[in-house]
Amino acid sequence: MTAITFGEVFNLTILRENLRLPILEWVEVKSLRKPVSTQFQPGNILEKVGCWCARPEGKGPVWSQDIPTNLALDPSYHQIAKGAFHAPPVDDWIYLNELAQFIWPKTPRDGGGPKKLMAASRAFKHELMPDEQLACFDMLYFATVSSRLSEWQDPWSPMWRLVGRHIRFSDKVMTLTKRYLTKAFNVEEENVPPVRSDCHFCYQA
Repeated sequence: MTAITFGEVFNLTILRENLRLPILEWVEVKSLRKPVSTQFQPGNILEKVGCWCARPEGKGPVWSQDIPTNLALDPSYHQIAKGAFHAPPVDDWIYLNELAQFIWPKTPRDGGGPKKLMAASRAFKHELMPDEQLACFDMLYFATVSSRLSEWQDPWSPMWRLVGRHIRFSDKVMTLTKRYLTKAFNVEEENVPPVRSDCHFCYQA
C-alpha cells in the first residue's frame, strides 16, 4: 500500500496563485525517505505532536495508522469542546466554524474548557497537548458550517466556493486522462474531445 501526494493529483501552482496563499505539501516541510510509503522508513525522524480529536466523547479518535506513519508523526489526541458538535443523533458531525478557535494564530486555545485526553500516542505513549504551530485533527470528513450535512456538494458551501472551485488536476493526471480517452475512442490524441482540468461545470456557483 502506498500514499499519493496531493501534488500528484492536483496542480498546486495554480491553487497557490488562485488562493494567494503559500500552500505547502508535507514533503516540502519534512524530509522523508520515501514520501509515498505507509511503512516507517529507517532514517525518518518520528516526531511527537499533539492533535485534536474531532469526534464526540465516547467514540475516540479515528485511527488510520498508515497516515501518521507516512508523515513520520506520533500523535496524541485531545477532545474538542462539546459545543462544536451537532446535536444527537448526528453528533458525529462538527461545526467547521467552531474549530477556528483551536487553530487561529495568536488567540486563546481554551476551546471552552480543559482538554480531555482521548488517546495517548502509539509509539512514545506521550500525552502532548495540541500543537500551537501545527494544526492537527484526526479527521474532518464530518465538518460542516450549517445544520445541513454533506454540504460540500452544494455550490454555496465555503469548502467548494472558497477552495474547491480553484482546484485543477495536475498535468500528469490530464496526460493520463487523454491517454485513456485516446484508447477508449480509438482515435489519435489530437482527435480526443477537449478535457477540462477543473470542475466548474459540476456546479452553478
